[in-house]
Amino acid sequence: MSGAIIDNDDLTVDEVADKSKCDLFHKSISFGISNFYKRYVTLKLRSEEYHKLSKWMKIYLKQIKFDSANLLICSQILINEAAEYNLDGNSSMDLLTNFLTYDMS
Repeated sequence: MSGAIIDNDDLTVDEVADKSKCDLFHKSISFGISNFYKRYVTLKLRSEEYHKLSKWMKIYLKQIKFDSANLLICSQILINEAAEYNLDGNSSMDLLTNFLTYDMS
């Protein structure tokens, strides 16, 4: 993630994290639904003020920007970690494509 646009301001990842801590007391993202359907992503948000939940859902789903350079760095980190666990490239790519949820359209 390279940041997000919130209230017409282009914010960094750290600024987005700080803003979300003010409004949300819990957030989590997981793959799948009840350990099935791994191509889906489950986003859970908790806040004391319900009107802020819709704001943050919109931010997480529509306003986050992804930078291709950062994605390549993250991919390289995952590849290096896979080497530590003795995973070969084929099984690593199979695992990553099973979790692929981003649509370019």
